[in-house]
Amino acid sequence: MPIPPKTLESWKGYSQAAIKTAKKTHTRIQEDIGDSNLEESSPPNSLSTLNVDTHLQGSYANYTIVPGTSDVDVLVLLTNYFESDRSELDSGEETQWQYDHYQVPYSAPDFRQNVLNVLRDLYGTSAVSDGGKAIEINSDSDQCPLQLDADVVPCLLYKYYTGYSEQPGESIDGIYFEASGNSIINYPFHHKEKRKEMNKDANGNYMETIRMFKRARNYLIEKNELSKDSVPSYYIECLLSNVDPECFHSSDLQERYTAVLLDIVNLVNDGEKFTVQHGMKPLFSSDGSEWNPKDAAEFIVSATDLYENWDNY
Repeated sequence: MPIPPKTLESWKGYSQAAIKTAKKTHTRIQEDIGDSNLEESSPPNSLSTLNVDTHLQGSYANYTIVPGTSDVDVLVLLTNYFESDRSELDSGEETQWQYDHYQVPYSAPDFRQNVLNVLRDLYGTSAVSDGGKAIEINSDSDQCPLQLDADVVPCLLYKYYTGYSEQPGESIDGIYFEASGNSIINYPFHHKEKRKEMNKDANGNYMETIRMFKRARNYLIEKNELSKDSVPSYYIECLLSNVDPECFHSSDLQERYTAVLLDIVNLVNDGEKFTVQHGMKPLFSSDGSEWNPKDAAEFIVSATDLYENWDNY
């Protein structure tokens, strides 16, 4: 017996209240950081003025949130200092870039420590811990006014240059930060734009289908068929971004579920290269930088078996 339509119908939904609470949590962090003086905790000889933006990220921002997700992902983005990839510029463009840009040395770790100090002053040392990739804020702490736990990522603006002229602007903007000694580059703004394009091409069914597959993943984890760490929900969204948008068109959720899985299998068999949603990086790698192909294959097989043999779970 396949997954019942009523189950898929419930899996595709989301809580508007959860989205609103996440936005309130982001707004509170944004206002608190804006009211604080980041410059006062800056290292000596750093930037005299820090231009900082905050952005709600992740499944709350993308409307792909499912029950069981609590942390709110927030970027704290420094915009008047940036890292860049200029490998595609010719010598003349590189010379022009060097002429146009002078930046006071200010590192990603410096900015992270700066933001960490401010958040601890705001919400208390017991509520704020320096995690692996993110600064983690525990909303249950007595001093903390936030409604939800938050993962805050301090990052620098990152620019991938495709060219450079007297009228600069030929770049794709991303973010840059360092965690556990590794440099991490991502393109969340491009990710969001691609999601909007995909949702339009999918007749508005893209995000609800992602939620459906995320709930399938959570169900498999509950049944001890998958490990949570092997199937990050972010990678499910990226996986589905490679699927032909026409596979999302059907209003019949059983038909849509199977069409998406079949297209993924066909892409694999045809040797197609999968990318993350923003298209700037491959989705799979065996070195730990992206999704392990074996873990992805296990998810695809498990999601297929769950659909075909629902009564066995």
